[in-house]
Order: sequence, then C-alpha cells, then structure tokens
Amino acid sequence: MNASRTLNPDIDGPRLATLRARVLAVLQQGGWYTDYELQRVCGGSVGGVGAKRRDLRKAEFGGHEIESRRRGDPARALWEYHIIVPRPGGVQLTLLEWTE
Repeated sequence: MNASRTLNPDIDGPRLATLRARVLAVLQQGGWYTDYELQRVCGGSVGGVGAKRRDLRKAEFGGHEIESRRRGDPARALWEYHIIVPRPGGVQLTLLEWTE
C-alpha cells in the first residue's frame, strides 16, 4: 500500500505531526525505549510510532541521530532506541553521557 494514496495531509497531517512530536519529546528525556514502550507513552500504533521515530532521522524532521541496539535475548529481535543530543560546540554525546 502506498501511503501517499491513503493519507490526506489536511486530515492526517496534524495527527501525525503530533505523534512525531510526542515520540521526540519522550526520546529527548533520555534512556532507551522500544517501539512498544514509546507506543504506551505516546499513543498511536506500534507501527506508527516506529515510522515517526524513523522520520526523526530525516532532514525535513530535524535530522536527529538515533542509535539502536538489541535488548535482551537476541533471538527475540527486540530493539531499543535513544536519541543523541548535540552538545554545545558540536560534540555529540548521548543523554546518559552528558555532564556539565
């Protein structure tokens, strides 16, 4: 299914932008989150939250750097994500590493 044929920017745009903003706000709090955890906090669907998280990497949505890693048993293929926050002076650190 082609999303451009099923989404109407006038109807769906505000809802999707709001979900993207909620996903970004949660990621900016620090820590590592699975898409399931993001969905529980942000609402929407797990697939929708994952799509908005991926959008955040695109230049038009901020070009954010988001790292991923496996969580738990590798056979489960469960991934978690966190955002890299730019530090003044251009140095990139994770929120967990950021100290002033």
